[in-house]
Order: sequence, then structure tokens, then C-alpha cells
Amino acid sequence: MFLSCILPLSLKETMKQVRGLASFIRDLGTQKIYLAHIYENQKESERESKKLKNITLELRDQGFEVSTHSRSGSAVQGIRDLSRDLAPDFAALPWHNVDPLRRALVGSRDVDIIRSIQLPALIFKRASQKEEPGLGNVIYATSFRESDRHAIKFLKEKRLKGDNLYFLHVGKRAPDPEAEKARREKVEKGLKRLVQECDSDFRKVETVQTVGSVRHKIISQAKNKKADLIILGKTDSSRGLDRIMGSTTESVAIRSSSSLLIIPVPPVSDSGRNNNE
Repeated sequence: MFLSCILPLSLKETMKQVRGLASFIRDLGTQKIYLAHIYENQKESERESKKLKNITLELRDQGFEVSTHSRSGSAVQGIRDLSRDLAPDFAALPWHNVDPLRRALVGSRDVDIIRSIQLPALIFKRASQKEEPGLGNVIYATSFRESDRHAIKFLKEKRLKGDNLYFLHVGKRAPDPEAEKARREKVEKGLKRLVQECDSDFRKVETVQTVGSVRHKIISQAKNKKADLIILGKTDSSRGLDRIMGSTTESVAIRSSSSLLIIPVPPVSDSGRNNNE
């Protein structure tokens, strides 16, 4: 599920960022990279072409099979079209920090790309803190919805190795003690079910349940656990931005220092089944 990825580049990325991302996705088992650069002018500049070539050589030196794909036009539409045509397993994006005011006015290229593709999307923030190969700590934040079923497929991937996997649920406290006890028991049962379903290749699998703001608790738990990766499902809300990415997911992506893997629920066909089933 992680064998091939599309890597959209603005070519403002440093070679250090590229190397860090390459090391990270190698730990996911990635072997093939589709380098994608969408340029605004009618012709790719000599500087852009040279940098893309240097990145290609760097990634090949690290053992990846690499192909490059350049075209002019809209970055979002270009990446969406390439994702459809190349059919990679996932997209990997080096996170670009954007001034909050500018983000509020014109948005974020990274967020817009994630909105447009129906692929799992890795937002790379930093390299794994482990010295040896593999991920350190991974958090999967669950709301016990349809996205769980698709996330479990990735967590069961034998190429996904790490130290500790935490199943995290953030809930809302019930209004009275009896209702709260029942809620906690239901959450505990749901978390244990996920652990049983997940035949993972992590050294330890644990559950965490807490109450409060979902986005704040995910960020704080990731910080406390020193998580290399947070895994979230795309929301199934039908409102605006929530429909496509989710306000919680976007907030975590912006504020957390951990990398983020966003797993979408495949669209439902006319038969009522997910298209990839």
C-alpha cells in the first residue's frame, strides 16, 4: 500500500527536506517515486529543470525508482490529473509553512492538493527520531467511523514497522456519572476491537482515551508520545472544507510538529458500495 507515491514539488524545497522525506517514506516501504512539478509559465525554466534533475539523481542514489513529470498550468489540477493517470499508492507532500494571514486569504497549496486527490496523503514535517530504520511512535486517532476500516488496512501493512502504535479516541464527557461510565466502557470496547483487528508490526500497541477538544488533544498526545506520525481519516461531513479535508485534520496539520497521514474513505458508487471494494 506504500510501494509507490507521487511527490509534488514546488522546487522551493531544500535538499535537506527532500532527503528527510525520502528517508521517511523508505521506512514505509516505498520503492517508486513519481516526481511531479507543475510550473506556471509556458516553459519550465532552466533553473527549475536543473533542480528537478538534481533531486531525481539524489533519490535514485538513495535506491528509489524515480520518474519525473512536468507540465504547465494549475498545480492543483496538474497533481490531480497526474494522480489519476499514474495511480500511485499515496501522495507525499513536504509541508510548506504559510503565513496565517495569507493562509486565511488565499489558502494553502498543500491543503488544496489534498482536497483534490482521492489518495492517502502524507504531510511530511520531520524525519523519524529513531536512529535505526523504521518509525518510532505512531498515533491513530479514531472516531469509530467508516474511516477506521480503511485505516486498519494501512496499519496491518507489514512494511509499516515501528516501536509503539497508539489508538487514540477523544470524546465528550457525558452529563452524569452513570452515562459517563457507559460512554467510557463503550469507547474502551471500541479501542480493544481495533487493537484485535490490527495485526500490526509494532513492538507495542496501546490504547488512549481522553476528553476535550479533538484537535487540541491529538496535538498534545502526539507531543507527549513524541509521535513520528499521526494517522487520521478524512471526515465524512458535508459542510464546505469539512467535507473534503476536515477542520480538525487541517488544524492538526498546521499546528502539530509530527508528520500526518490522511486516509480518505473511497467515494460510494451508485450501488452503495465503496468504489475500491
